[in-house]
Amino acid sequence: MKVPFRPFSLANGLIVAPHGITDLFHAVEYKNMIPLSQIYTSSFSLIPISDILMNYDNHVRLLDVVFLLSAIIHFRHDMPSVSHNNNPIRRELLSTLLIMMSPLLGMNMFSLYMIFRHVPLHYKKCWPLVQKYKIPMILSIFILSIPGYYMIDNFETLSHLEYSLMESTIVAHIVYNEMYIDNQTDKS
Repeated sequence: MKVPFRPFSLANGLIVAPHGITDLFHAVEYKNMIPLSQIYTSSFSLIPISDILMNYDNHVRLLDVVFLLSAIIHFRHDMPSVSHNNNPIRRELLSTLLIMMSPLLGMNMFSLYMIFRHVPLHYKKCWPLVQKYKIPMILSIFILSIPGYYMIDNFETLSHLEYSLMESTIVAHIVYNEMYIDNQTDKS
């Protein structure tokens, strides 16, 4: 049986999924390993808390809510300055629209946004780290692209735990970025 070639799965696995490795290199460079591990541990602790709460109210999954809210906060950095009748439109509003429209746009369109907008902007912010840790970062990206490709290519059939681990990893990446990376670059 021939396995179909899925270019978006490949691109997401090679480009999008591993871009969060910059958190580790940033934490090493700026001696933030303890906060990084606290952020990731806290994010992973949302999985059982979310599951416990889900047993009481089957309609709301805490991890999903945190994931969506953190995505809105995180993607605001990618939004251009836009105004209507000389009134600026808040980037948070544009980011919220992006997240709300994602199911309508579909995975491929959101992938294009991630591949051509979000990830390049992220690497641009982290460019001094990318240059300094070029070889270990490339190796790390390559290694992480393997599970990244698997998870993206099998997105519809991920187990509850795999999906939760993916969401909580993304939440941790966003929290670390908001606290340590974007906070630094916004001031410069």
